[in-house]
Amino acid sequence: MAIIPNSCRFHVVSSTVDTVDRGSAEFQSKRKIFTMADIAETVAVTVSPYTIGESNSILPVIPTGVNVNTITGGSCCSVISGGDSNCINGTYRATIGGGGVNVISLSNNATVAGGSSHCISTAPSGTIGGGSAHTLTQSFATIAGGRCHIQDSSCGFIGGGLNHCEDGGAFATIAGGCEHEITSSGKANTIAGGLVHRICGGEYGFIGGGSGNRICATAGSYNALVSGLSNDIESSSAEYSIIGGGALNDLTSYASVIAGGLFNDATGCQSVVGGGNGNTASATNSGILGGNGNTASCTTSFIVGNGITTDRVCSTFVNNLSIKNIPTSAAGLPSGSVWNNSGVLNIVT
Repeated sequence: MAIIPNSCRFHVVSSTVDTVDRGSAEFQSKRKIFTMADIAETVAVTVSPYTIGESNSILPVIPTGVNVNTITGGSCCSVISGGDSNCINGTYRATIGGGGVNVISLSNNATVAGGSSHCISTAPSGTIGGGSAHTLTQSFATIAGGRCHIQDSSCGFIGGGLNHCEDGGAFATIAGGCEHEITSSGKANTIAGGLVHRICGGEYGFIGGGSGNRICATAGSYNALVSGLSNDIESSSAEYSIIGGGALNDLTSYASVIAGGLFNDATGCQSVVGGGNGNTASATNSGILGGNGNTASCTTSFIVGNGITTDRVCSTFVNNLSIKNIPTSAAGLPSGSVWNNSGVLNIVT
């Protein structure tokens, strides 16, 4: 395509004038002369691609008026590919792919692929994939999509969903769901999905799903809450512990387990509650299989039943006991075994 220099001049005439040049003085007096610059100013054309600053590009066309894309503040080698009202400020090798009202500021090698109302600030190599109204302020962090996420975890990741916040230790992950928070200063905590979960203490914690679950062990690590409703793992003593599911269960101890059920507590170190309702394993190495209203308060005591409180260490407590298929001879049985001696229980000595 030919390029017409700005210095070139053109002769134009009124639409009522015959354009055949007859050399008449009358017709010649009605001619006017314009330059190429005059034509460009009249048409208001912006040529694509348009390059500003040092190796910066705004492609393919810069919008006019108030919704312009801008690259400012000494930015270098940065690109805005489309959209409107996008801005790159003081940043080296940043990219905004499109969308509207997106900002990358002081964040070298950062990227906003699309969407609207995103902000990457002081976050080198940060990435926002799409969605709307995300804020990213830590290096090497990513928000893939969704809406209204806040990412302030170095090397953290938010996949999607709505209203998530990572504000703490590095390598945190929220995969999806709604209104999750990871605010622990510990690293590598994860929320996979569900609704309104919180990890506000410890590190290497995991919440899988459900609703309203929390891990807030102030110094605990490697805790997991798989699913359920309003379950808590908390206190600095909780470490290497797990709640599998259920609702309104509370675990505050080291290396303990609540498998499920309702209103169960595991407060003793290395204690276990299998299920049931309103059970408490408060002693070290204690366990409750299930049932209702049980309390294992003695070390290494175990309960199978309802409404039992243990009162002896290293013992198992039941409401009733039925033994099936009892051996009828002591032959081959180890010491302590029970056998049926013609209807009388005997213990091998």
